[in-house]
Amino acid sequence: MTRRWLLTLFAVLVPGALVAHDGGVGSHGGPTSDAGPYFLELVTQPGALKIFVFNDATSKPEDVKAVRGTATVLLGQQREIVQLQFDAAEKDGNLLAGKLTLTPGAGLRVVVQLQIVGQPSLTARFAL
Repeated sequence: MTRRWLLTLFAVLVPGALVAHDGGVGSHGGPTSDAGPYFLELVTQPGALKIFVFNDATSKPEDVKAVRGTATVLLGQQREIVQLQFDAAEKDGNLLAGKLTLTPGAGLRVVVQLQIVGQPSLTARFAL
């Protein structure tokens, strides 16, 4: 009986642990989304879109100096493509940033595509 109970508990808890970052709130106050072996945190500010990249297994910042990406930003009928580049302003080296001309607000949807050297392209989706 105890063994069956433990197996049931394991089956319930493990899937939750595998998606623990998706839809949560990151260390910079933004929403998070899973992207392959990483999770991303989105922070929007007037004039700027920031993506923080973390290792999903360790939750530690991931070095993104050689990473390039784009963010497709949708707000109602408006659409903008933001080029993301490494931003040395973050001491952990895990920040990609770009200029955002749309005013961030409720209903904002963002699709981020990243190209990391030696890996397939990664995609993450956010809805605010």
